[in-house]
Amino acid sequence: MGATGEVPKRFNQQNEDGQNLETFQVKKMCKKSEAWNDFKDVVVHGVKKVECIHCKSKLAKNATGTTSSMIRHRQTFVIRKMSLRQAVQQTKINFQPTDAPALPIPPLHFGKFDMEKMR
Repeated sequence: MGATGEVPKRFNQQNEDGQNLETFQVKKMCKKSEAWNDFKDVVVHGVKKVECIHCKSKLAKNATGTTSSMIRHRQTFVIRKMSLRQAVQQTKINFQPTDAPALPIPPLHFGKFDMEKMR
């Protein structure tokens, strides 16, 4: 049995007389694509599908194991894009407005910093 409960494929080789020479199994490949980080295998009404862990939408799972449809879904999925954008977003410094009351340390105006003025 494979990691997902699937039975590996078996192939029989026969010689010219029709006798079985050997039986070997095709090893199931490991899921290497980054698309699998956002999807999990599910079975719906006996049909194998993949389910997005973010929006719970189900996509068809190809017998060959290609991940093109999953990658396309990842690229167009808005909620995932927003969460990635927030994770990468740079911290911003908020400057005080110029009409604010005077403070002992003046705010930076126009983004210019002068050490002599700050002393």
